[in-house]
Formats: sequence, C-alpha cells, structure tokens
Amino acid sequence: MFKSSRWTVIGGAIIVVLLGVVGAIYAINQSGDRGHSDFTNQNVPTGDDKNYKNITLDDVNTCSLDSDCILVEAGVCGLTDSIHRNHQQFWEQHQEWLIKKEGLVICEPALPKEMFEPRCVNTRCEAVLLQNQAVLEFEDTPLLGKPARLTFSFEFSEDKTGVAAQIHLPDGVKLIEGNPVWKGDLPQSEEKVLELVVQVNEPGHYQIEGTVDVSKGYPLNVRDTVDLEVTPQETYLETRPVNHWEQQIGYALPANQEQLSSELVIEPKPGLGEIFTITYRVKPLIEVYPQRMQTNLSLPENAFDVMDVQYPEGGETRQSDLQFTWLGSPHKGEMIEIKLTLKPISTGWGFVIGNTFIQESNVTDTVLVDVYVGKYAGGYTARQP
Repeated sequence: MFKSSRWTVIGGAIIVVLLGVVGAIYAINQSGDRGHSDFTNQNVPTGDDKNYKNITLDDVNTCSLDSDCILVEAGVCGLTDSIHRNHQQFWEQHQEWLIKKEGLVICEPALPKEMFEPRCVNTRCEAVLLQNQAVLEFEDTPLLGKPARLTFSFEFSEDKTGVAAQIHLPDGVKLIEGNPVWKGDLPQSEEKVLELVVQVNEPGHYQIEGTVDVSKGYPLNVRDTVDLEVTPQETYLETRPVNHWEQQIGYALPANQEQLSSELVIEPKPGLGEIFTITYRVKPLIEVYPQRMQTNLSLPENAFDVMDVQYPEGGETRQSDLQFTWLGSPHKGEMIEIKLTLKPISTGWGFVIGNTFIQESNVTDTVLVDVYVGKYAGGYTARQP
C-alpha cells in the first residue's frame, strides 16, 4: 500500500509541459532516462545502424575497474553520466539520434561535467559528484537467504548542518544489523559511512535507495540506488529486465493533499503471465458535490492484458488502452475506487499513476508506483511525483 535511481541532485530534470489538460501536467519519457533503462548484457550494441537507436546506458556501462569508465552526456538534456570507454562512439551516435527524435524540450540547468568523476560501482559505470557525493554499494553479492554487507558513504565540499541520511530497504530485504538512519552535522570533506547487514529472503526484483537531505542553508538532496534481481540460484546487481514497456502519460503535480486521501494497492506482487490487481482509492476530505472530480488510473503501454475493470457506481467512465477515468461528484468521506485486474505480457518497468483533479477548487493529487516485471519475478516501489 502506498500513500501520497541512483544518486540525483535537485536540478537537471527533463520537463516537458503538456498543454490543454486540467492542472499542471508533465510527461514521463523513458527513452532518455537513466532510471528507466533497458538493462541486459545480451543487448550490447554491435555497431549496426539499427541498434544504436535502442540502446540505453545499461547496455554500455558494464565495468570492472574505474579506469573502464568515461563521462558522457545522456538524455535529451545532456545530463552527465558514465559508460564503458569502448562504447563511446556508439553512444554518441545514439545521443545525436535521440536529440533529433525528441525535438524541443525545456531543461532545467544541469551541473557541469567538471563536477563529476567516472566510477565503477556495483559493476556499473556511474558519474559521481566530486563535491557532494553519495555511493550505495554491496561489499558482497546478496544471495538469497544469505547476509550481505551494504554501505552508504557520503560527503560534502563544505560544512553541512542538519544532515539527515537513510537507507531505504524494500519489503523482502530484512535488516540484520546496523542502523539505517543517521542525523547530524558533517564537516567539510569528512566522509560519513552507514553500514548495514541485510538479507534477501524472497526471490524477486528489489531497489534499495540511500538518501541524504540537507534542509538548512541551501537545500540539497543526494541519493544513490542499487537494483537487485534475486533468483534462487543467483543475484544480479543493478539489473532490470529487458524493458518492452513504453510510457507517454502525463500526471498532475501534487497539491492540496490535505483535501484528498489517496492510495494505490497492488496485490500480489506482479509476475510475468500471472494475474494481479491494482486498486486506486481516493477519498475527498472536503465536500465536493456539486463540483466534478476526475479520477484517473494510468498504465504503461505494452505491459499488461486488462482482464477486468471495476468503477465506482454512478458518475461517468472513460477508458483507453492506457488510462481509466471516473468523473463524478462525491460527498465528503465517500470512497472512490478504480480496480484493474491485469496480467503482465512482457518484461519491463514503468509508472502506474493515480491522479485526481477537482478543477473548481484547484485541487490535485498524484500517487506513483514504479512497477517492474522480470523473467523470474516482479515488484513495485513507491515514488514521489
């Protein structure tokens, strides 16, 4: 139940504004996003003209040593990232094609390449900030049912007060030893290390995230993530399944959540070819009637067969391949629920998005869940809009 990739720093996100939709709407485009890359060593590019259009960072960033890695521009906004040096020319071809394909976008200012260094972390090249950095990594491969040591190290280029750090463990990854939360002050260039012993008790796909937040002075957020696909026989670090899904769905920026209570419930964990349900529940905490409330539940494309759809009684419904909508005038405290019964038809990952608008009151609310389905297992992680 959820209520309203790798390290990132505030700034440098791709923003594409869609006009003509109620509220402020933003587009999610996975084609150029490092956090939604097509991860498979079987797709290492061969150099022909067709393949460079479909490659992602995870196809070209496998490494053994720091010296394997170089810094490159990634995505339509040219954010700094890192790949194996052997694939530099191929990656540049991909970038040139991607920028022409996407056309004009609006980009927030990005940190310059000079502020990063290439590092090999968890067998993958990453662009790590020289001044403000955070690295989350396993010392040993976390095999099923076996304890493994996980470290989260971070430091800043200047004195910081009011620092709050945390390692976020998903369901299925058990804390054996250590404290995942730390708060305090951190002097300039002093490294702080959180160290845990964790154990994965169920096969599946997991994402572990480490975050560092500084609320005093200049607000700063630094984070790193590690993806795991755990099978009974082996664990693959920072791996995601081949992504056959696509997503071009807009979502409303959250606002006035104190006027709406919302949640997304997924039961059970999704598995390839296995039926599961997604339920989006919204309860207005204010009187809506006679105003109109629009509730949407949106899916990635090429991901699921829709076996069944259940809407609330009354109101109007609209439906497409990707979005399921209910419009009505509920009273305060009345639960509105859209329930989908789905079967994953291909491996991949993308957002399931629940959003609600009350246009007359300028109220919006969004819940995001990052759903992924691999060959062996699937799972989901709550995301902030």
